[in-house]
Amino acid sequence: MDEEEKLFKSHMQYLKEDARLLTEEGALINKLQSNRVADKYMIAMEEHDIDSYINDMESLVKQKMALYQNLYGKIQHFKTKLQEEEELHSQTKAVQPQQLYY
Repeated sequence: MDEEEKLFKSHMQYLKEDARLLTEEGALINKLQSNRVADKYMIAMEEHDIDSYINDMESLVKQKMALYQNLYGKIQHFKTKLQEEEELHSQTKAVQPQQLYY
């Protein structure tokens, strides 16, 4: 499998993982909103609920940051390989022997 195909497959995997994390975020927000509606007659949310929300949100953000940091690293690696190939190609072109005429 060439580098381009590896990058494409990685990107697709990252999109699937990001979609999963987005679904988790949506569920987290829905849970918070439903707790707020249920608690609308109370003065404040229970401290446990907000602590749980903050911890879960922090975990999701960390996962997304790691996900995209990893993908960014793969992109940079791919760009480096492309640049190396371009340099090699231009060097090869410059060093080609002169055609001989008879």
